Amino acid sequence: MSSKVCRLALHTVYTNETSPGGGNPLDSYTFKTTLVGDVWAIDATVAEILGSWYLFFSGQGPDGQSLYAAKLSNAYTLASGYNLISAPTLSWEQEGAPVNEGPQVLVNGSNIWLTYSASYCESNRTEP
Repeated sequence: MSSKVCRLALHTVYTNETSPGGGNPLDSYTFKTTLVGDVWAIDATVAEILGSWYLFFSGQGPDGQSLYAAKLSNAYTLASGYNLISAPTLSWEQEGAPVNEGPQVLVNGSNIWLTYSASYCESNRTEP
């Protein structure tokens, strides 16, 4: 984790859980813990890769809104710190503002793909 990470408005990643033995995604949930709370973080997702679970999220980094990954030791605990995996350094990622967000992971055997959205969402907005 870079010491250059900006401290912005509070956006954190929380973990909630259903009642023990629940298993129904429509059950009610209760707060479990804060998974990522020391940096501005949104758009969290998880993926099982080669038998281990990982958390991916978008957070404010030294080059703009960037993508981070962290290995999980269980559903609500980071195994260690998180690592910067993508920063908006290419021109097509900087339209309006430098942004990488909305990470999604696709896994098929040993093939792994990470998709994400880039550039500010209102970059080409025109008023009617």
